[in-house]
This record gives sequence, C-alpha cells and structure tokens, in this order.
Amino acid sequence: MGPEVACPLCGAPATVTDWGPRLDWIVIEGCSCGGFFVWARLLEWRLPRLGRTERSDLVASIQGFRAMGQEPWVTTADGGIFGRLVILTERPDRPT
Repeated sequence: MGPEVACPLCGAPATVTDWGPRLDWIVIEGCSCGGFFVWARLLEWRLPRLGRTERSDLVASIQGFRAMGQEPWVTTADGGIFGRLVILTERPDRPT
C-alpha cells in the first residue's frame, strides 16, 4: 500500500500505489471516485492541470464504470501525453 493523499480527481483522501518501475501505472483507491488506475505520466503532468468540469466528468465516468463492476483505466486515446483522455476497462499495453 502507498501513502494516503488527496485523490487527483475528486480530492478525497485516497491510497496511492505506484506499480513502477516495472509498470507505468498508479492505483488510486479508497476515494469517492471508487478507485481507478491511471497512466503514471498523466498523474504527474496532465491531471493536475484539469479544470473543474473535466475532473467532474472523469469522476462521474469512473463511478459509472465501477457501478457496472468494471475497473477503470485512465489513459489517452492515442497513447501520448496530449491525447484525449479516455477510460478503458482493461489495462492498455504500454512499454515501460
């Protein structure tokens, strides 16, 4: 388990677990989002720059996937740091 910090999307207390350096994913658990996986580069660079509306939309989507019993993986559509943010239900393959 990692340290408890504020969730980068909803701001509620969350446990953060970094799977690096083997995998480029971070797990956010215990927050009001319901928990999700996020590509590490997004957590470091992109998520801190999101506006309130974008955050709210992502939180709602994550909660919707969780309500359907799915594991949400926050990444980008094109695999690059600037691509459109998307939520997948399976971990995308990414080189580490």
